[in-house]
Amino acid sequence: RDYFRSEDPMVTARQMASYNAAFNTIFPFEWGTEPIGRLLLSEQSQHCFGTRLNLEQDLKVYDTTLRKAMHGDLAPLAKQIIEHSPARIEAQVNAIEKQMMEAEKDLLRLEKGMSHSF
Repeated sequence: RDYFRSEDPMVTARQMASYNAAFNTIFPFEWGTEPIGRLLLSEQSQHCFGTRLNLEQDLKVYDTTLRKAMHGDLAPLAKQIIEHSPARIEAQVNAIEKQMMEAEKDLLRLEKGMSHSF
């Protein structure tokens, strides 16, 4: 079963963040937990988004977002995952496509309203 695949990259990133936080809370050795957790997260990213994460440049940010995720706030870690993956671009494209579809619907409603007034 593919646990970390969703149409929405942010949902996938939140699932990955949840798994990473859970791993870091149950693994008893703090000195080894985060590096192993980052490795697992990187492998999950490879599986889900086609590229490994490199969080080494943002270890302080990762540590902060991980601590928040371990206390139930998954959004910051999910955002960091998206920012370090190609899913970020996909999420932006999806958001733009959604806005365009809404704009098209609004335009159709306006055109319909105008045709009824004449």
